[in-house]
Amino acid sequence: MNISDLLQKPDIESCQRLLCIQPHPDDMDISAGGTIARLAEKGIEIIYLTMTDDTAGFMEVEKIKSQRRLNHRKEEQENAGRVLGVKEYHWLDYPDAGDWSQYEARNAIIRAIRQIRPDFVMTVDPWLPYEAHQDHIKCGMAVGEALILYNHPMVKTEESVDNLFEPYQIDGVAFSFTARPNMIIGVDGYREKKFRAIAEHKSQFHGDNFEILKVYDELRSKNLAKDQNFEFGEGFKILNPNYMLHAVPEAVDY
Repeated sequence: MNISDLLQKPDIESCQRLLCIQPHPDDMDISAGGTIARLAEKGIEIIYLTMTDDTAGFMEVEKIKSQRRLNHRKEEQENAGRVLGVKEYHWLDYPDAGDWSQYEARNAIIRAIRQIRPDFVMTVDPWLPYEAHQDHIKCGMAVGEALILYNHPMVKTEESVDNLFEPYQIDGVAFSFTARPNMIIGVDGYREKKFRAIAEHKSQFHGDNFEILKVYDELRSKNLAKDQNFEFGEGFKILNPNYMLHAVPEAVDY
């Protein structure tokens, strides 16, 4: 017997409510937009929780003041989400590329989980080799720890939320932007939606960088789909959060 026999891989396509927790408003669209469109089409509720205000990512910062940049990014995100089928949005508005607390973020995520009650969570992989953006690392780590602790009554967030919360099971967590995928989801027929959604993030993408992203994504998606019965795929590291996010060395190769 091995760990795969002991702990079956969670099935994201069988979930009912997926909470996507991302560092910036475009991260899920870029890393998993085809999958999100596919899941939304199946009737799965897609909910976005975005950690930062993403106001550092503007290419023409001098033209838009700070508060307007924040509102502008939310408008772009909602426009993109309508393309993919996102149902609901939540924002924590931590400073993009700023000195925000992973501990505070963890508690905010626990509070959101207790309110939203997803049965599956998606986030960015904080263990991606050579990842240098602390927003990504802190986001993924905060999500991982929140999934360990959300059912613990002694972990406090907001009294009105905690008092009404009844423990329940989250079946799985999917890490996107991962170098160690253990699940490839076919996204043939959904890439057009994915890139229509990404194109709505106009403040972040201009000309060449959007075209480079499209070429890179096509190459990566085709490579992930090798030996599969589809042409394009998106890769995820999917783990059981109840057993595999703490003190399980075998999770790296699961």
